[in-house]
Amino acid sequence: MGPADRLVLGVVDGMGGHQGGARAAAIAATELAAADPVDLLARPSEAFQEVSALILRAGAAWGTPQMGCAVALLALGPDQAVSLNIGDCRAYRVGEPLERLSFDDRLPGPLTHVLTQCLGGTSRPADAHKRRVDHLDQPVTRYLICSDGLYDGLNPGQLRQTAGRAKTPAEAVQRLSALAGTRSQDNFSILVADVRPAGGGREAGQGQDA
Repeated sequence: MGPADRLVLGVVDGMGGHQGGARAAAIAATELAAADPVDLLARPSEAFQEVSALILRAGAAWGTPQMGCAVALLALGPDQAVSLNIGDCRAYRVGEPLERLSFDDRLPGPLTHVLTQCLGGTSRPADAHKRRVDHLDQPVTRYLICSDGLYDGLNPGQLRQTAGRAKTPAEAVQRLSALAGTRSQDNFSILVADVRPAGGGREAGQGQDA
């Protein structure tokens, strides 16, 4: 989604531990795909809160009141990227070192998979994490967006090397999926996008493990 000069990509992941996570993710993905990118970037917390309210109402109607999901969005413009997230889906800028652009809403220690914030799941107001970065000063800047199933199975070095050495976003997704498939104990979603200097275009690849 997005106007001609901005591409908005996203990963949505249903919250484990409660029924209805897949439904919550489907609602969030549908609503965010239809959102106005300008409005979304200007008021992310309010936009996320509106989606969260829809999920809460649906959960109450379907008998799954605690259903929820995590989301990470990346708006790619000619010169900058803007990361928006709630929960534990992540956005990275692939370089040396790998740079995480998102913020995890997770409890520390052994309860690391317990989310402190999500869309739905709770009636607390949504507080979106937002970060803006310039593209790297190089011919191509590569970005990675993923759910927790990917980065819980692969360490930062593996993510950086596997995503960074691939020639195309599609190849990066294939390599990450193949490696995570042998190491991760959870399903995962992956998006990889390349941004070239203004006028050079953008290219993206995506993958999902069920």
